Amino acid sequence: MLLSRDLLGERHVFYCVSNDEFIFASEPLPILVDRGQPEDIDWEGLVTSLRYCTAPPGRTLVKGICRMLPGHNLRIDVGKGWSEYSYRLLHPEKWFDFFNSDPDIDAVAERFGELMHRVSLRRLPQDVDYISTLSGGIDSALVSSYASDFGKSRSRPCSGRAPMRRRKIFLASWMNMLRAA
Repeated sequence: MLLSRDLLGERHVFYCVSNDEFIFASEPLPILVDRGQPEDIDWEGLVTSLRYCTAPPGRTLVKGICRMLPGHNLRIDVGKGWSEYSYRLLHPEKWFDFFNSDPDIDAVAERFGELMHRVSLRRLPQDVDYISTLSGGIDSALVSSYASDFGKSRSRPCSGRAPMRRRKIFLASWMNMLRAA
């Protein structure tokens, strides 16, 4: 299995490898719930988070639960174990000449549009229908907007939100787990 985290995404990827089981999620809570056992505090992670408002890179406040770094892959081979490694680095130097020329906002917008068009065309299937899901962020909205230019018909956005009751139940289960630990 190959699990990847993009370079610039806001969402984290948390994971835990224990008892021949691999669990991952975008938040630590589902991992804690799935493990269903009292957890140990990572004291170094706690001290670091109190001082710098974040846990050390790749770690969390709970021992055994790790946070993938941006631009990293996690490869899992059955019977062979797992490894995390960097797959891509950000190379801003290729943009230095463009931005040193002091482009106006229209030039930046035009260049962005060209790049999004090219990337969308390269990555979207041309021979089958597809759907696009939105996370609510500006990046997924832009990708869906550009992607709809290549479909048989313009996409129509649809949005929703979890009921307040579900969010309250989720919060209550988190608080009960903290008390039990």
